Amino acid sequence: MMRARRLLPGFSLTMGMTLAYLGLIVLLPLGAMLVKAAGMSLEGFIAATTGPRALAAYQVTLVSAAEAVIFNGLAGLLFAWVLARYQFAGRNLLDALIDLPFAMPTAVAGLALAAAFAPNGWVGQHLEPLGFKVVHAQPGIAIAMAFTSLPFVVRSVQPVIEELETETEEAARTLGASEMQIFLKVILPTLAPSLLAGMSPGLRPLPGRVRRHHLHRRQPPVRDRDRRPADLHQAGGIRIRLGHRHRHRGAGLRLRHHAADQRHPGLAAALPGKGVRR
Repeated sequence: MMRARRLLPGFSLTMGMTLAYLGLIVLLPLGAMLVKAAGMSLEGFIAATTGPRALAAYQVTLVSAAEAVIFNGLAGLLFAWVLARYQFAGRNLLDALIDLPFAMPTAVAGLALAAAFAPNGWVGQHLEPLGFKVVHAQPGIAIAMAFTSLPFVVRSVQPVIEELETETEEAARTLGASEMQIFLKVILPTLAPSLLAGMSPGLRPLPGRVRRHHLHRRQPPVRDRDRRPADLHQAGGIRIRLGHRHRHRGAGLRLRHHAADQRHPGLAAALPGKGVRR
């Protein structure tokens, strides 16, 4: 009986090479660590994991990761907002520079940061007189972790910002909400899942190499300028889509036609036809 021919020729060879690579790079170090730990007594294991050097390593790792996560959350949200909402000269260059840590090996990034923040570097020479040491110190670790994980936040949040409908924000402004209330109650609840997902890689230690993640970029939503003129009417700086009700579940803000009419009495006269329906 003839064996069925495999669709992929050389499957056995490639699978063998993959398993050998996995065993040498991943399984062998883990096995050596487990064998080393198994040969220790319980008292020795506790002493090794709770000693001064171990506690200092835990502290440096957790503090650096927390600082990197906080910085990436703020800076990544700012970069994503600017790239998604504004058009300016050099935007494409800034968008490309965001992906630089993905394409740059971690060793090269570490050498570049060490050269820049060294006492004689172009950044470190200004920080050294102030007593702020970066290289071979905890701030240098935090900067390196933030540098390698910042693109995750930007690329996770930017597509969500591009799909946010501006009608919800306009509805909140019509109801009297301030810009801070709009951000905290309308925009931030929508961005929170993607923001947390982008910040989570900053909690892990620095990898041996940062691999590029191809994120699925969804199509941006249809803007107001792309809608038919009959769908939107503008009067007094307020846009109302006739025949529909705007609602944002996260904020609980609703724009009804009668509410717009009550807040702006002259709006009904400005709109064509019968004006705003009650």
